[in-house]
Amino acid sequence: MSAREVRAELLLGRKVLGPGGRVDARIEEIVLEPRGEDYVVREYLSGPEGFLEEIFDFVQGVPLLQFIPFLARRIRRRPIRWQWLDLSDPESPRLRLPTDAHG
Repeated sequence: MSAREVRAELLLGRKVLGPGGRVDARIEEIVLEPRGEDYVVREYLSGPEGFLEEIFDFVQGVPLLQFIPFLARRIRRRPIRWQWLDLSDPESPRLRLPTDAHG
């Protein structure tokens, strides 16, 4: 495995640190696309971190609460482009600020 390769199972569930060193999100899914005989990461999907995530998980298990519009809303996962994630330490992925909004 080269220095640019990281095993996906090491990243799933990891907390992503934002530019200020605070927890920004958690990696929940990795979107891959085929390239030749291999697959490459197109983007990561992150979900909310901490208490908010626990509240919405609880609500999903209580049918009566699902009728309250705010609580029934699914938490949207945010995409993180592969270029924006610093994986030099796979145990502590860091979000890099993009230098170009299109980049």
